[in-house]
Amino acid sequence: MAASNEVGAVVGHDQRRSPRFRHFGAIFLSWMGPRGKNYVMGRCVDISAGGLGVEIASRLSLNTEVTVRAEWANLNGAATVRHIANRGGVFHLGLELKNPFPPEVLAKLVALGSEGTQIPSRVE
Repeated sequence: MAASNEVGAVVGHDQRRSPRFRHFGAIFLSWMGPRGKNYVMGRCVDISAGGLGVEIASRLSLNTEVTVRAEWANLNGAATVRHIANRGGVFHLGLELKNPFPPEVLAKLVALGSEGTQIPSRVE
């Protein structure tokens, strides 16, 4: 099954270049699929300089190019799906932003975040 292989390929070790911080907010994703343009609303659960952790109800494939919109981060840009996990019918995605957050923007988002706490680099 493709989903098992995709998840197993990235769960084995942590490839992050920068720390993640808890941050919750609404997020909007769009992408081109075999049947045209797709849209989904989701929830951001963490941020880092170069990416976002999000939860959505739709399944995407690894390396899918998406457009990400999040008003709370003044974000409207491109990202790539780098991680996928299905937990209880919710898909947890790791998105790598094409244009990382500038340090001052990330600092502001972390300060304003609902928890502002760093997430351990390894998640069991």
